Amino acid sequence: MKSALVRSHRLPVAGALAAAVVLAGAGFSAAAPKAPEEKVQVVHVLAKSQADRTKVNELGLDTTEHGDDTGVEVILHGKSDAAKLRAAGFTWRVEDPDLAATMRTARTADQAYAASVAESGLPSGSTGYRTLDEINAELDQLAKDYPKLVRKITLPNASVEGRPVRGIEITTNAANIDDGKPVFLMMGAHHAREWPSVEHSMEFAYDLLTNHGSDARTTTIVTNSRTIIVPVVNVDGFHISRSAAPIGNFSRFDYEMKRKNCSISEFTADQWLGGTCAANPAGRERGTDPNRNYPGFWGGPGASNAFRSDTFRGDAPGDTPEVDNIKQLISSRQVTNLISNHTYSNLVLRPPSLLSTGYSPDEPAYKALGASMTETNDYTNQASFQLYDTSGSVEDWSYWQTGGLGFTFEIGPDSFHPAYETGVVAE
Repeated sequence: MKSALVRSHRLPVAGALAAAVVLAGAGFSAAAPKAPEEKVQVVHVLAKSQADRTKVNELGLDTTEHGDDTGVEVILHGKSDAAKLRAAGFTWRVEDPDLAATMRTARTADQAYAASVAESGLPSGSTGYRTLDEINAELDQLAKDYPKLVRKITLPNASVEGRPVRGIEITTNAANIDDGKPVFLMMGAHHAREWPSVEHSMEFAYDLLTNHGSDARTTTIVTNSRTIIVPVVNVDGFHISRSAAPIGNFSRFDYEMKRKNCSISEFTADQWLGGTCAANPAGRERGTDPNRNYPGFWGGPGASNAFRSDTFRGDAPGDTPEVDNIKQLISSRQVTNLISNHTYSNLVLRPPSLLSTGYSPDEPAYKALGASMTETNDYTNQASFQLYDTSGSVEDWSYWQTGGLGFTFEIGPDSFHPAYETGVVAE
């Protein structure tokens, strides 16, 4: 069954010019940022030890979650970034010499793909990246189409900008939340620019609902467990990233590449205050990284205390509304396992996130479950710390607090939001 809401998703038209006008009205320069002469590059930093990869991650650069036992990928925004790596003793090879050109090619491919097919092979038939409004409309439609199998939920806290954080629960007799069934939680978009994480979460909902009653395994899952899907955890950041017209220079004002939420740190200097989250002096650097803000080992390695960093941990453990939402959800329900979807690296990561804690008491079962999932997608199955140390992540907090097993999926090989056909449909 295909949703009535399935259609080609157009690319947004708002962008840098509108942001410049807003800033001008607030007393800031109206000049849109100029593209740098240097091309933004993706490089693979050679770092064979876990300690060296963690050291790279702590240099304050735009690191990705893409890495292996030879090193980790970093986005170099110019000569100063390269100088930081060089001063720290690292060498690298260039993986993408012109990231802006790659992203332009991907968006052109999106337009061509949406124009060439009426429906994709996905459970929903979707042909392009959804917007936040489209996601919320589809959640409403799924609840109408499957009233006995779907229960709509709104998490306790609105976002910093007042947006609701929406989700659905899927099981037989979904309205009975006291049925005692074990709960599986799937989440997308802790990080705003990771659009495929949203798509995969939504498609899993369609997969369960459209195949219930016709596929034996799916029917068993829907009948015997409860699946909660929160496709967009970071609604403000995702809305801004998804709505922004790319400038193409990956600068502070290229909001398409926003990663964080819209929180304003109490340590923010006056020069970085003012404006809206989509048009402000700090640009995309405003906000807290929700997946460094959970109380588990908060403030440890792999989380920055600098408010402009993409991995800024926040002012205090769990002080963002988005993180408090997920904490309350997990703490109040029987969440036995969860997946937090991200991009990119073709990885299935499990706790612990810090080398210093050692492997978890459940390592044999954890590793085996990871292996069963990576058997079909050829992703790498490993503990999070084997990539590099991080602190304040959702599955690390949830595992040590509840004992429920949690995983991070790093979807796809090479981009935060690649061409839809390859980054979503093919995956």
